[in-house]
Amino acid sequence: MRHALRSAVTLVLSAGVLFSGAGCSGDEPEPPAAATPKRTPTGAATALVQRSAPYDVGLRSVAGDLRKRDRERATRLLARPVRTWVDNGFLDRPWRRPNLRATFAGFTPDLRGQARRQAGRLTMSRLGNAVTEVIAQRRSIRLRGFAPRGRVMGGTAVVDLRFLAMTRDGEVRRVNVRGDLSLTRMGTPGKVRIFAYDLDRWVDRNVSVVGEDGA
Repeated sequence: MRHALRSAVTLVLSAGVLFSGAGCSGDEPEPPAAATPKRTPTGAATALVQRSAPYDVGLRSVAGDLRKRDRERATRLLARPVRTWVDNGFLDRPWRRPNLRATFAGFTPDLRGQARRQAGRLTMSRLGNAVTEVIAQRRSIRLRGFAPRGRVMGGTAVVDLRFLAMTRDGEVRRVNVRGDLSLTRMGTPGKVRIFAYDLDRWVDRNVSVVGEDGA
């Protein structure tokens, strides 16, 4: 079943500027899907043996006058709150009761309350009782930045996430999360926060994995 998350949060910037996707572009090819992981028996249970796929992060476009040499720093700055949410909400134990303070540390104060109420959809907690292991099969983040006068003020992160969760009875479920997160720079220099999200999430059950013999 597909779950849709819709959140609208009003943001008032002191400069009164709205960001858009216009500007210089540098589209990158979509990353190849990660290989299907193997599983190996461990007594009565099974375990996923492939490591999580690394983050695939790219800055696709910038609206503004960001210098080429500053793009790498801008990419790290915009991706940081997204990575904090993904790592703490889906990959770190305990899955049943994730640390929501850490998970939503990269959200604006106005959005954290709503995110906590939707933690079952924004984290692995809904499956947490049954899950014994989680790996990331895909962690793709595509960024669009807004940088008036060469200063990063916000942007958008388009995410394509896929996690494999092993349950106690040996079933593998695939958790998919796709959509957009809106980003803004707040207060403290160097801090970017998620102030809105528009995400789809769905779970595939009984996912096949490659056995040790390659079958």
